[in-house]
Amino acid sequence: MHALELSTGALAALKKEPIIAKAFSWIGQNGYSKDTNPQGIINAGIAANKTITPLLVDKLNSLAKVIDSDLEYNSPQGGPELRGEIASMFNRHFNPVAPVIPDDIVVTNGCTTAIEMLAFATCEPGDRILIPTPCYAALDSDMSARPQARATMVEMPLEETMCVSQITYFERAIAEIEARDERAKMLFLMSPHNPLGVSYPKPVLRAFFEFASRHNLFVVVDEIYALSVFDRSDNVTPFESVLSWPDLDAYIDPSA
Repeated sequence: MHALELSTGALAALKKEPIIAKAFSWIGQNGYSKDTNPQGIINAGIAANKTITPLLVDKLNSLAKVIDSDLEYNSPQGGPELRGEIASMFNRHFNPVAPVIPDDIVVTNGCTTAIEMLAFATCEPGDRILIPTPCYAALDSDMSARPQARATMVEMPLEETMCVSQITYFERAIAEIEARDERAKMLFLMSPHNPLGVSYPKPVLRAFFEFASRHNLFVVVDEIYALSVFDRSDNVTPFESVLSWPDLDAYIDPSA
């Protein structure tokens, strides 16, 4: 009788500790506390607004009413009431051309799971996902650990990160991928951007979509920080959801 082994996918995931996991471990060993560790590290690398924590705790505790259906099996894509509320939020704040309905919504237990599921649904193991740099540090592990897609960071000068000219670097990256007889399958964008904190100008998004259409790529536009844009000055590009574009299909086929 021989020892049972984990799956190939699990063993591959164990071989590479995500850099973000290393960072959190390091911070956890020396985290800041006003009372017990005033010289500790303050983690400014996560989207956690500590200033409103008391408000959120009070609000969530006020809503903690459990009913019978909460203890039963529910829809795997999220309960209809929750999906309805999320659809309403999109319709209020994102100005969609076509109203978002509950059937358009799938609820996951966090962004890591959503990104992982998108990579799994669209990519075969080894397929490349193109991502402009700088980028959110956990994307690599989110896309590779179980889906086994390969997050491919496209580097460029910082001053070009919000310019149409960056498409040159993406064309070069995809040419190198194809020269190795590999395949790119997705373009992953964040707008508002993490970590740069600015929204892509519309001409840049158009250029991205046209690039993706030329190379038959899925496009994911992560707009999770849409309601965290507070600078309304003239020199800041305002956030505009791609859901609000009436001419989106002129640049990329949403159904492709």
